[in-house]
Amino acid sequence: MKNVTLPLVCLAACSFYAGAQTITSSWAPQPFRANEIHYTENVSGVEVGAAGSGQNWDFSSLSDDSVNVESIVPTSGLPFTSEFPEATHASVVSDAEGTFVSYFRTSASAYTLLGAGIEGSGASGSFIYSNSVDLFRFPIGFGQAYNDDFESTISALGFSYQRNGAVQVDVDGSGTLTTPIGTFSNVLRVKSVETYNLVGLPPIPGASTSGVITTYNYISADHPGSILLSYVIDNDNIGNVDTTIGFADPNFQSIEQIANDGFNLFPVPASNQINITSNLGIVNVELFDISGRRSSQIAFNGVSKALVDVALLPAGVYVARVQLVNGSTVNRRVIVSH
Repeated sequence: MKNVTLPLVCLAACSFYAGAQTITSSWAPQPFRANEIHYTENVSGVEVGAAGSGQNWDFSSLSDDSVNVESIVPTSGLPFTSEFPEATHASVVSDAEGTFVSYFRTSASAYTLLGAGIEGSGASGSFIYSNSVDLFRFPIGFGQAYNDDFESTISALGFSYQRNGAVQVDVDGSGTLTTPIGTFSNVLRVKSVETYNLVGLPPIPGASTSGVITTYNYISADHPGSILLSYVIDNDNIGNVDTTIGFADPNFQSIEQIANDGFNLFPVPASNQINITSNLGIVNVELFDISGRRSSQIAFNGVSKALVDVALLPAGVYVARVQLVNGSTVNRRVIVSH
């Protein structure tokens, strides 16, 4: 059983070292922004790099196994929103397994994770903090650290149990970061060590009841709202260690920019065809089913309006990946209902 981990989007910090920019609560993700995040699990031989100031972290050799778009949106109308009345915004990520929504509260002094929920074709569940996690306490800088205890309730797969523990955050590095997206200066590395225990979980063969998740997040005040790279090591204390790296494109179009460019996809749900419009011009449209398999692909010659036939597709949930003339890509959820 895979343990619920803190979303990659959740960790950040700031710096007071000479020449660095200070990150305050203005760094926190704001509604109507989108992040394109590339994930790789092929991390053999890829080291996290050294701590300390003046570092050059080079991850340019990474490739991606999958790409997701994270949308930062208001909480109204989202799944589980009634459980989080204090949330100031939410993060929404949809993929073949379902839609994952995380809820946050931003203040001048802290960026706090309140909980999350997932809705999918095969399973749904939630985790809700009774003692929430301060992911950042602003301002925080190079060499600074803090600890925060947490208590939460997880409901999933017919079980309900507690996930309790503590997070130790240490801003342990500063310097320059290189990823396949580009090279970024004024970068801080934030090391987060989360120790957890599962309480009340019935014995399940192959499942752990405790573990340690170590996350290294690289961020810059030059790119508010974006985790430039996350290096996550999940050790469940029974010999299973999973390592995943995610890196973001901070220049990905925001939801507001896409709206201003006249992008729209309708109707949802669709029975016969979907209409896609964009002032930027549409180059290519791909549809993927919930298992990640491509169901259809149509090339367009920079048109402002595209029609995509879905009449012969099985009813279900799909992801439309739309490539625009300027090279940007928009991913939207599509529901086909006959």
